[in-house]
Amino acid sequence: MFVHNLNDANKSNNKTIITIGNYDGLHKGHYFLLNKLNSLAKKNNLDSVLITFNPHTKSIIYDTEFKVITTFNNKIILAEELNINFLCEVNFNNHIKNLSFKDFIKIIINKYNPSI
Repeated sequence: MFVHNLNDANKSNNKTIITIGNYDGLHKGHYFLLNKLNSLAKKNNLDSVLITFNPHTKSIIYDTEFKVITTFNNKIILAEELNINFLCEVNFNNHIKNLSFKDFIKIIINKYNPSI
């Protein structure tokens, strides 16, 4: 598994399938999504990508402390256990918060080459 940051120069050379979320407490629903991500990746010969935010988006949006159950370091361990190909950390800040969804998605597309 490769750990990337949204702002680094790393890119995927293969087509990917992506999930995006806070994943602040990996529970049964998250495990279902991540297992589905992996099964679709294998079925379609794609790399799996988990994109997650650090700190939690609510801490920036509401300018407040927001305690998470699963730290970013724990997410790395869990993603490795689930055989996710790429874990991308988005350093969530006011700049990212203020991007339009189109600009944010353009960054994701350029970095991870998602399959259509």
